[in-house]
Amino acid sequence: MIESVRRDYFLNVQDGRPSSTLLDPETLPAKDATVDGIAWLPRLAAKAYAKLRGELPASLMYACGGDRAFLENYDLDPAEFLTALWRCGGIPPPSPRGSGSGQTPRAVDGCRGRGRF
Repeated sequence: MIESVRRDYFLNVQDGRPSSTLLDPETLPAKDATVDGIAWLPRLAAKAYAKLRGELPASLMYACGGDRAFLENYDLDPAEFLTALWRCGGIPPPSPRGSGSGQTPRAVDGCRGRGRF
């Protein structure tokens, strides 16, 4: 299912054109960074954004153990999370490492009142 979401994004948003960049793992938010008190969400959103755009390097995995623990805690499927970020108002660019700005990502904010977020 994850690859189906990626394929749809590739064809419908990227018009079948691959991205020319890769996510630098050093730019990922820290594992303990939070958004509205929700740990791991900034990091997961950044990885999901990279997965959708085809920019996730081979050294990183979307739906790793930490991602799965977060998703299970919120009763979300990894493909469902990707779809929610894409469909519900966009995806924020990766935050500076450890910034923990406290602002709600546009994707999550855009879904409030429309389902699970």
